Amino acid sequence: MRHSQPIERKTDERYPLVSVVIPTHNRKDKLIRLIYSVLQSNYPKNKLEIIVVDDASTDGTCAAILTRFQELISKETLKIVSQKKNIFLAKARNIGMSFAKGKYIFFVDDDNILDKDCVLHLVDVMESDSRIGVAGPLMFYYSCPNKIWCAGGKLNFILRPYHLFKGKDIRRIKLSSIIDDIDYFPNAYMVRENICAFVQHDDKNFPHNWEEQDFCIKIKRMGYKIVTVKNAKIWHDIDYDGYITRLGPFKTYDQAKSRIVFLRKYGNLFQKISFWAAVFPASTFYYLYKILTVPSDSKLEIIRSYIKGTIEGIKCKNLENN
Repeated sequence: MRHSQPIERKTDERYPLVSVVIPTHNRKDKLIRLIYSVLQSNYPKNKLEIIVVDDASTDGTCAAILTRFQELISKETLKIVSQKKNIFLAKARNIGMSFAKGKYIFFVDDDNILDKDCVLHLVDVMESDSRIGVAGPLMFYYSCPNKIWCAGGKLNFILRPYHLFKGKDIRRIKLSSIIDDIDYFPNAYMVRENICAFVQHDDKNFPHNWEEQDFCIKIKRMGYKIVTVKNAKIWHDIDYDGYITRLGPFKTYDQAKSRIVFLRKYGNLFQKISFWAAVFPASTFYYLYKILTVPSDSKLEIIRSYIKGTIEGIKCKNLENN
């Protein structure tokens, strides 16, 4: 069920090195499962390196990886970069990128499982067209293997992101082998290493949210294409399905701030007016509804975090394209 049809193989020498960068935080079991799926890939093993950036986990992640994959670590096929304090997703990706030696860097969040031919299909597409700067897989729900979670993302007329074909059953729709004109990828995407010398994830303005949209916009402005590769497949093990993915003091603050900073950074006058006149009031009402109706002992703290994030997003001055 979770395997692609075989594709034509090249000799190992013709395959470029791929660096798989995995940021992780307190998900050791899912991380181990992902690493095993990478190791089971049909891509040549000597052309893969795995870089795990542990974002101050407290669940024994480092010890578990050292024990389970000691031989790979000794061969430097797998590296662990451990952080003593939380740096969040964007900076973890940047740190992993700084250790990468591959021609291509494949960023994958820890709650995924790769199809055996996923890396092969992504590399083949990247190798076929030097104008492609980012290629991403077709992502499915782990709990519902034929249901699409994301086929790449687009930004609508008010810069609100949405996932293409979300919720569709792959057996009931027809997709092109390559889906062009993608605006961004969440969760998993392959990038050319030479691009990463000029573009990083903006970990100052977007530490945990909107960093993927910002990253891909900067790459598109360099003249590169972003595409979805239909035959490259992964399964995303997530427990939410909605516009507001998680509620908590930091994540609510960060989401509230980041969306305003993103709009200020990239929006035109019409988009900004539309946001403040219609989108912001509606989304604020929705946030308050979710906060008040979801069981939590910190409702007041989360509301304060939303207000704080909104104010700091409005006041933010560091909007350069770093």
